[in-house]
Amino acid sequence: MPKKNFLTLAVSEDAPLVVVSGPQYLRGWAFVHHLLGKNLRLAVLGEEPPFAAPQIEIVSRPGNLQPNYVVDFAGQAAARKLAEKTGARFLQVVSPRVDLAKAAAEMYPFSGDWRLVQAGHLYGENDFWQPTTPLDHFFLAAVFGARPDFNSRQAVFPLHQDDYVHGLFLALFGPLSEQKPLVLAGPKMTLGEVWQTLAQLAHPQPGRRYPGQWDWGKIDPHLALESRQRLDWQPALPWEKGAEKTLQKLFQDYEKGRLAPPPELASPGWQKEKAPPTVPPVVLPEQDEQPLPEPKVAKKKRKKIKKRPKKRPVAKKKAEPKEPVVVTVTNLTAKPAEESAAEEAPPKETPSRPLAPPPSPEPPK
Repeated sequence: MPKKNFLTLAVSEDAPLVVVSGPQYLRGWAFVHHLLGKNLRLAVLGEEPPFAAPQIEIVSRPGNLQPNYVVDFAGQAAARKLAEKTGARFLQVVSPRVDLAKAAAEMYPFSGDWRLVQAGHLYGENDFWQPTTPLDHFFLAAVFGARPDFNSRQAVFPLHQDDYVHGLFLALFGPLSEQKPLVLAGPKMTLGEVWQTLAQLAHPQPGRRYPGQWDWGKIDPHLALESRQRLDWQPALPWEKGAEKTLQKLFQDYEKGRLAPPPELASPGWQKEKAPPTVPPVVLPEQDEQPLPEPKVAKKKRKKIKKRPKKRPVAKKKAEPKEPVVVTVTNLTAKPAEESAAEEAPPKETPSRPLAPPPSPEPPK
């Protein structure tokens, strides 16, 4: 509770001014966008925001500024000098590729209030997304159906940008008594586990490669755990849900024509070789062509009906050419007919014979 009260008082001062340097790096614009609506005046050194924000002041020369907070994402000397000159609280954000111990040693001579934060392996979606981190390229490869080159055992600490900007907010406005570096990182994973999740969600084309070499730097997991305790902060979005959320937004941007393939994948026939799995035209033609073979299957079944193996009595009728046997039988039966006629003829001649008179009875003697 005391930390929350302190944060409320720090933010609720008379419109404090926050000057941001190098927001095009390390999700700096996402942090600037997060500060909108927080009762703060915002100024950016020499960079136009990628989103509509008229309340942001673009400054080319910070000499006349009197900021309360200075945030540097690019390691610019002008930002540090401005903080030292005005006594503003200074927050410097570095990537995993920076030696954190060396960066902290360079901060110790700073006379004012300073905060040093090392960001983990950042990813996440927004309306002004650009591939600026190694994990961003992994998401880009998954969307365009390719597999990046990587060492599956490489340790990484993925952190969604929503959790990241919240941690930066606590690091900038929170009551840190000790001037020690902080690490904002997600749970430890391997690149093999990272890509397995992306492949299950995006289904990239087998054999299609996204060439590239990325420096993953080094993250101290013990310092990351200690930083969570000091800030009273925890990553709220699990990797699986954050990856699905990011991929959905990138696929939507592709379908709307706002996301183009990287030069490594923008071959002349790319659209025909492989399209993202969520594009409907890739799926629908296959479903329309499936019903076509059905009439052919029906015709084949009718051909099978024509065989009719059980109706063989018809074949016996074809055996009627055995008529010679029948003819022979009729010839045999004709002969007895002639003989019977011959046998019946004599009785017709017998009546023509004279009948002998009956014997007269002998007279009695």
